[in-house]
Amino acid sequence: MYGLVVTLLLTYSRFGVLLAGAVAIAWVVFGTRRVESMTVLALGGSAGVAVFGVALALPGITSDGAARHVRAHDGLVFALVVLGGAALVAAVAWALRNRSVGDAARAQIERGAAIGAVVVAVAGLGVAVIFAGHLWHEFTNPGNTQVINETGRFATAKSDRWVWWQEAWHAFTRHPIGGTGAGTFGLENQMLRRAPVVVDEPHNTPLQFLSETGLIGFALYLLAAAGALWAAWRARRDPAGLALGLAVAAFFAHGVVDKDWNYVATCGPFFLVAGLLVARPAEVRARRPVLALAALVVAFGVVYSLTAPWLAQRAYARGTESGAKQAHSYDPLSVNALLLLATYEEQTDLRAALKSYGQAVNLEPQNAATWYELGAFYFRQKQWLRAYDALNNSYTYDRFGAAAQPCGLLDQARFKAHNYAPKAVLKACPGLRRASSP
Repeated sequence: MYGLVVTLLLTYSRFGVLLAGAVAIAWVVFGTRRVESMTVLALGGSAGVAVFGVALALPGITSDGAARHVRAHDGLVFALVVLGGAALVAAVAWALRNRSVGDAARAQIERGAAIGAVVVAVAGLGVAVIFAGHLWHEFTNPGNTQVINETGRFATAKSDRWVWWQEAWHAFTRHPIGGTGAGTFGLENQMLRRAPVVVDEPHNTPLQFLSETGLIGFALYLLAAAGALWAAWRARRDPAGLALGLAVAAFFAHGVVDKDWNYVATCGPFFLVAGLLVARPAEVRARRPVLALAALVVAFGVVYSLTAPWLAQRAYARGTESGAKQAHSYDPLSVNALLLLATYEEQTDLRAALKSYGQAVNLEPQNAATWYELGAFYFRQKQWLRAYDALNNSYTYDRFGAAAQPCGLLDQARFKAHNYAPKAVLKACPGLRRASSP
């Protein structure tokens, strides 16, 4: 509990802190050993909050841009504080290990805790009602700026999530059945963003499924969530089952405001826990070779789907022509491998290069980078009109990308293709007319 509180507070996750508090309350309410649970929460939680308070006073730990010697000094101090806090918690826990509470005292403690919880809940509800309008305005008007991970996050509801959720909903309304494709929200964000803030997911797992995989993928996600939550509810009467069930519920709740689904480090333990809850003891049945073979084929597909992109990235990182070909063979859907391959083909076979650029565009027609590379290829071949069309598409899909560079390829291709440029461009690029004149 001590380590959890220190770690969680240092993430500056506002919803994470609230969710952890809700899980702790649920554990105390639905658990059987309430006094012991409250003791653990009080001991580990209070020590964790105290250590976090020390971290706030150390600029090398919680301030951005601190000098290296400050971080080294404060890091050593903080390490000693963390170890000291752990030793204190362990010592108190050891002293309390054999203490017991009588039934009368237990009832009084539980009654007092319940009254205190009601008072805190009413006070919190009152504060929420008073500041609801202000918090909602902050949340829905983020100002299109990156929210920095600083201690001030706890005092504000400002976040870019509202903008990202609107972008994801826009993608869903355009492709309601099948979605825009798994992992394509980054392209949607590039097309709709109003500030140079790059994000690859909407930070809302249900909305991510809805926008990227449509109603079909969203229905599958709901089925998986319903199965896991039902299993968690079924196991609630057992203390271990209750703990695992709360973990499953917290996972899905946290996914509403973040992109947990993207990381094996978070989903792996969750799937293991959910599988333990869903599974039931069963009698040993007769062997089923066909079913075993089918399971083997599915397992092979899962392993390949995980390893092939990883192998492709390793081959692509070599930056060679053979590496590009190998990356494309491992992952035929990788536009990066195609673009790298095209750069080498351009030196020996223009037709093959154009084919590779075209395949990259066809794979991701809303990717500004693929259109830009195709436009740059046409520009190098002095096919001005085709270059302008491709570069203009790149700008359409990302107004803050490479095509938006002042006096860049788009401005040059426009002038060469149409002998025209806006006055603002001509004023900002005085060499444009001279460079383009016969």
